[in-house]
Amino acid sequence: MSWNYERYLELCSVLTSRSEEPNYKKIVDELMVMLETKAFKSTDEITVNGKKLNQTKVSKITTKLTEIFRNTLIGQNYIGFINLILLQCIIAFTMRYTSIENETYNKFFEITWTNTEELRVLITRDNEFIRGVRILIQDKEGKDYTLENIRDPSVTIFLVRWFDNFYSDEFIRGFFLNIHYGEVITTKRLADTFYMTPYDFLEHDIEHSVEYECVRSRKYDLSKMNHFFDFYKYCSYTLSKPQFQKIKVYVFLQIHEGFCYLDPNEMKEGITIFQYFLNNIDTCGIRTGEISGYHVDRLRDKNDLLEMIPSSILKITSNDISLLSPGLLNSIMKAGPVYVEPLDINDIFEKLKEVEKDDIIMGITDELMKYKIKEYLLSCIILYNEEYNSWNETQGGGRLTKRTLGGYSKTRVKKFKCKTTRKGKRYLGKD
Repeated sequence: MSWNYERYLELCSVLTSRSEEPNYKKIVDELMVMLETKAFKSTDEITVNGKKLNQTKVSKITTKLTEIFRNTLIGQNYIGFINLILLQCIIAFTMRYTSIENETYNKFFEITWTNTEELRVLITRDNEFIRGVRILIQDKEGKDYTLENIRDPSVTIFLVRWFDNFYSDEFIRGFFLNIHYGEVITTKRLADTFYMTPYDFLEHDIEHSVEYECVRSRKYDLSKMNHFFDFYKYCSYTLSKPQFQKIKVYVFLQIHEGFCYLDPNEMKEGITIFQYFLNNIDTCGIRTGEISGYHVDRLRDKNDLLEMIPSSILKITSNDISLLSPGLLNSIMKAGPVYVEPLDINDIFEKLKEVEKDDIIMGITDELMKYKIKEYLLSCIILYNEEYNSWNETQGGGRLTKRTLGGYSKTRVKKFKCKTTRKGKRYLGKD
């Protein structure tokens, strides 16, 4: 059987649909065949420094995978069964790494199980087994993912799955439907500024789903969450693609990195996550690709949050150079061996194109990029506020005022953007 990603997504959607109609046993059987195909195919594709993984390590992984896919479903916890199958695959993919400093991962090698059912029982019985691992088989209230339980939309579903492509829209819609995902990877990948093993990556996804403030508090009731979901869907079919991207950026940062402030009445609190990232923009990441700890500039790392920013926004033109204050531009130009005098914008722009690795040119590029990222994120805040304001009126809600925005009026939010000189020209930085 070949790997059909569209069919796989369809099966995952049905598996988490909370509907009584599907034949879940049949769905699980089909998924097992598909997942086995994907697991072996992914093993063949693992590379290290551009070279295929050596055959000895490949054989160890495939031997383990063969054992895993001999398991059959026992009971009616269909989601939990698929999760445990993929958990074991993730462990198999992680085994080739040595000296892993993860106590919960190492715990798996202190116990034994011969099949998935035994693993399920071990997880259920051992309270210290692993942080949040029970979410693979139960919700936070200890309810198994049986159809009887998940019919209740307040029951949070966690599904481990493969992502051939990651789309924030899919993640956001899942969040509103109280469905969260853990991703299967086969090699180390960057997340939150760290390169993580497949097992660490799953644990990272689990933490986002059960431990982060946004999900743990869930301060909105089901009715309010549906209200916000209706607004999100409204934006998806009424706004242009660039505008909807801004809505997605705002919502994604709130639900995945922030504290889930989706109501503009909470604008004062809602912009906190944006302020955190905006205030931490520096010269690390986008230019050098260096990773130096959790507080690295994630918004300027192309493998991290910078992915949210459309590439067209980040393209630098000669007009952008005029956004830099003369004082800042002059100080950058004097910092190295090449100094342009007088400061001619066209000459500088030509140097930007020609001398990519020159420290002076890179300094200018960094400052411009910081400005563009800040401008874009602030425009996301403003658009979300404006669209929600307009839509909420049609739903019988009142129009938001400066008071209801917690003191952050549209004008006040815009003032975060830049300084204005006496001539009215916008500059980034100080003269």
